[in-house]
Amino acid sequence: MTQLAIALFIVYALILFATGKDFFRAFISNLTFDLMKKMKSNKKPILIAVTVLIMVASTVVIIQRTITTRHHQRAEVMMNQLLFANEMWFDFRIVVDDEEVVGSFHTIFNRINVDSPNFNSFYTELVFTHSEAEAMTHPDNVITAWPRYDCWSYGLIAGINWAVMRDENDLTHLIIGQMRETICLTDFGLVYPLTHVDMISYWEEVSILWNTLPQIERSEIRRLASTYVRQTLT
Repeated sequence: MTQLAIALFIVYALILFATGKDFFRAFISNLTFDLMKKMKSNKKPILIAVTVLIMVASTVVIIQRTITTRHHQRAEVMMNQLLFANEMWFDFRIVVDDEEVVGSFHTIFNRINVDSPNFNSFYTELVFTHSEAEAMTHPDNVITAWPRYDCWSYGLIAGINWAVMRDENDLTHLIIGQMRETICLTDFGLVYPLTHVDMISYWEEVSILWNTLPQIERSEIRRLASTYVRQTLT
């Protein structure tokens, strides 16, 4: 809207410049009669002004579309990060109406989903941090997420490492339709063993790796992660 207001102001100024003060007085005193007379006697300047108006309006439309596209692209990246962090049992922090909210996946989802009535372009970035303390140092327009220190996220990493180490004989026990080949981490740009640092610094690579695993194996990893947490906390 700001760009449109500026554009209209420029066009208005051009009209005044092209037609002179008499046109301005006619515009103010009689919008229906004197203005039409001046327009007839000043066809060329008016034509120029209209042409400029069309050009400026087109430019404004292009700018607005570019801004919208950037918002959508940025929101798409943030949504991918959010879904990955949720899969990895991260905690979240978002500031809503000057109030800090921790751990609310759905609150964040609704505000970065461009199809949601609660979408808000105020949030410009989702950042993964190593701890809650680090997450609190970011400004309000940045959403943050970090591995949970109750070992849930660490349990998932242990489970993924277990999946990576499975050999061909072990994989033959997977049911038909859920079969896969052995995993070479270098194919994903990763190095064994994976740690929580990889989940933060190389989240895209870890996400691709995670999503190549069959659904039944991901469920098994979650079960192992739960067992890992219980054993760690007892």
